[in-house]
Amino acid sequence: MIALVPAAFFIRGFRRDRRRVSNAMWLGITLVVSATLSTSPLAGYAFALVMLGLGVLLPIGLIFNGLEMLRRESRTLGNLLSFITGLAIVALDISFVVSVGTGSSVLISALGLGVITAGYVGFFCASILLYSALYSITLRGKNFSALIVLGARVIGDRVPKLLANRLDRGARIYLAQQAKPTLVVSGGQGDDEESSEAAAMRKYLIHIGIPDTAVLTEDKSTTTEENLRFSAELLARQNTGGSVAAVTNNYHAFRAAVIARRLGLPFEAIGAPTASYYLPSAFLRECIALLRENKIAHAVICGSIICLYLLMLYMA
Repeated sequence: MIALVPAAFFIRGFRRDRRRVSNAMWLGITLVVSATLSTSPLAGYAFALVMLGLGVLLPIGLIFNGLEMLRRESRTLGNLLSFITGLAIVALDISFVVSVGTGSSVLISALGLGVITAGYVGFFCASILLYSALYSITLRGKNFSALIVLGARVIGDRVPKLLANRLDRGARIYLAQQAKPTLVVSGGQGDDEESSEAAAMRKYLIHIGIPDTAVLTEDKSTTTEENLRFSAELLARQNTGGSVAAVTNNYHAFRAAVIARRLGLPFEAIGAPTASYYLPSAFLRECIALLRENKIAHAVICGSIICLYLLMLYMA
């Protein structure tokens, strides 16, 4: 019965606007409360398996994924997030073993703070992951009047695989709809690019058979926020009404929808496939960005949990 309270908040928020981060939080709380208060023996076994996975299997997987990223991608901080996260969880595991072995109350208290912080971040990321999957399912089969394909870095004037996946998804939706949507390719030109991302994207779409009259070009934007805002202005000048969706990679879709909501734009977001090895670090980047965008609220929530933990230690 207690789980019905967060479930009600989740349903209410989902019906009002699917693009709310709070929807993911309420969904996560509903699942956690349902699992922890369940009297079924299976719930206990499931909880033990989840803890084993989070404490042992997850960090091993993240470390190996990080090594794969080192082999295939540039060594930037964003690309190393899975590796760093895996090492951090291993360090937390080792700290737990040491603190239990020594029986030091100081170490145990400090470990508690680390577990709470890591647990909150892990809960947030898991909630976003589950909700992102739910969000994408609810958009299947929907028709749109316009599709904004968000830009990404091009190599010279060549469209790499990551961006090609976005364009292919936009093209498939275009071809599948009986009433053809307007396609907007959005992205400016970086210092190391021979042409704007939008120009390379337009060339790619025309090459795979999309009529050039169906493609509009927005070539000034440099961020997701500018992609959406400048493309909205372009569509308004073209008097394009109806529903609009941004097309990006699957790990980025929900945050793109959140940004559209923050800008006051009634846009949804559709995800395109991404190479599996690239997903963990990319998804962690999105979670960190969402945490940063609402840093005060998350600091208050996590800080309140920590204060409650410290109060319990003081009273013990």
